[in-house]
Amino acid sequence: MEFSIEKVQKIYTWIPNKLYSIFITNNNFHKFTPGQFTRLGLSIENNNIFRAYSIVSSPKEKYLEFYYNVINNGYLTPFLAKLMPNDEIFIDKKSYGILSIDNIMPNRNLLLIASGTGLSPYISILRNNKIWSNFKKIIIIHTVKYENELGYKQEILSYVNKKLVIYKPIVTQEKNTFIMKKRLTVLFDTGEINKFLDEQITPENTSMMICGNPSLVNDMRLILKNLNFQTSRLNKIGHVIFEKYWQ
Repeated sequence: MEFSIEKVQKIYTWIPNKLYSIFITNNNFHKFTPGQFTRLGLSIENNNIFRAYSIVSSPKEKYLEFYYNVINNGYLTPFLAKLMPNDEIFIDKKSYGILSIDNIMPNRNLLLIASGTGLSPYISILRNNKIWSNFKKIIIIHTVKYENELGYKQEILSYVNKKLVIYKPIVTQEKNTFIMKKRLTVLFDTGEINKFLDEQITPENTSMMICGNPSLVNDMRLILKNLNFQTSRLNKIGHVIFEKYWQ
């Protein structure tokens, strides 16, 4: 794998010791399509350790932005969390993945479903103006355990205020909140998803992207298959694209 050496520009803390965004230089003009991921790495105990992360920034931005959870005893994230501005970081020269609006049926509603930091590729997609002309309505479901884990909430609300998107967060373990607490899979299994979104979700009117932990992705894959949603492949555009995102 070929990689370039960049530098940390700044770090934004969402939750101390847990949830961060990191901004790094892009001196080697890393190329990517909004929605794709690449690999970040560090030299740890004389070994180069890399892990995959979706890119939050859009291609037109000066810096590359990534959003990550610190995984206890993880191989990379505890070390990422210790980085300071001007520290060196490695980045794979290639980008990967088919999670792109070019690979899904257009001219219909688009439902973007994310768990945790699986929101990352959607922020990149939203920052790219192409999305606004490709779909009728754009609905974002972001499911997390606690309300303070709803990263990029204010940015999403700025799109809501412009009537560009509909935002439907879910917090599964928060007690004192009016935000939806039911699990996403339950909403789909019971048919409550239509009431929750105030939309009929069918293969005829909705395309979907689903990015998150493997358990959610696997469950949603089975649910949507039973609802006759067809999965996009490398050579075939369908109703839904899945991407497992686990650090």
